[in-house]
Amino acid sequence: MKILYLTVPSFFDLEISLIRELKKLVDIKVVMIVSPESMHLSAFSIDELEDQCDLIPANKYKGMEKYEDLINLDDWIIANNPNNSLCNCFLLSNKIKKYYQENDFSFFHGTTNCKTSLFLLPFIYRLKNKVLTKHDPIQHNKKSFLYEFFKCRLVHKSYENFIFLSDALTEKFCKHYSIKKESIYYSRLSVYDYFRSFKDSGNNYGNYVLFFGRISEYKGVDVLIDAFMQTKACKDGKRLVIAGRGKIKHSIESLPTNIIVINDYISNDVLSNLIRHSSFVVLPYISATQSGCVMSAYAFNKPILATNVGDLPKSVIDGETGMICNPNDINKLASSIDCMFASNLHNYSTTIKKLYQDKGELSWHKAALDIVNIYKKISNDNSL
Repeated sequence: MKILYLTVPSFFDLEISLIRELKKLVDIKVVMIVSPESMHLSAFSIDELEDQCDLIPANKYKGMEKYEDLINLDDWIIANNPNNSLCNCFLLSNKIKKYYQENDFSFFHGTTNCKTSLFLLPFIYRLKNKVLTKHDPIQHNKKSFLYEFFKCRLVHKSYENFIFLSDALTEKFCKHYSIKKESIYYSRLSVYDYFRSFKDSGNNYGNYVLFFGRISEYKGVDVLIDAFMQTKACKDGKRLVIAGRGKIKHSIESLPTNIIVINDYISNDVLSNLIRHSSFVVLPYISATQSGCVMSAYAFNKPILATNVGDLPKSVIDGETGMICNPNDINKLASSIDCMFASNLHNYSTTIKKLYQDKGELSWHKAALDIVNIYKKISNDNSL
């Protein structure tokens, strides 16, 4: 069986490792749709797009050579969309369709509902073996009727089979979109180990707890600031570092000197260094499904203090890989931060390493095995 894996740069951070492990088990090629909107993201960044709207081997695409130590460029194809116009989206979708047919692929694995992929839906609808990975089964923010119809219902109708990275929203998703539970399969993320490839540039902030990622209201950053100012850790001179772009209700200039806000785009090398030298990571989310921040922190075996929302209590095992506290509760978050600083953080780190590295129970190797089993079930092919 040959698998075509269609994706976008938004998921490059996790697919660096996932595709590496899948390639050991199945014959797989990755087509990554790149447009002006996706040139500069957390893990993927290129300076310029090629001029032509075409499928270009990654080993011939300018700018991809810097990733040759992270991925096998021979297994990746860049679907280059220089202006993301509807005309180019349609043209590129036809090229992807032709590539699928001419190379005798027998399974289509999608991860995106970007504009180009929407033009592929009539083709995908007719395929027998297909699956869509849904990173966010239910959107955090309410979308328009057109979004619901075109980017959700038509996509769901075409794919029929879905991989969730969490079971937290299965019931809500199935009810909202009239999807049968039998069509839902489960996989999960493992550690974003590419972060370890960046050099250590030293500790700039001393003993600190770290929040990182794009700052949105549902992530509870303002709650975290209020909580940290109440902690014994704050009074003792320990620091809170908040790294990410977004709006904060607090006046950054008026915050205590041991609350450091880097309110900007955080490059991968800077982020890896921040995680590497933190005491632990805090995710004070008010609502969530899952978070890639967990797997970024676990890449350095860093414990996590997270709130009891979405799938976080499953990926952060209370008392084993970190702590769980109630969401949107300033007092409880403050006491939990102090409790984490007072705990044996090394024990948490040892457990994380055992679970996620090499062929551990929650490693990328195990995640790839789970996905191959999904391919087998959907295609009724046990020869994989």
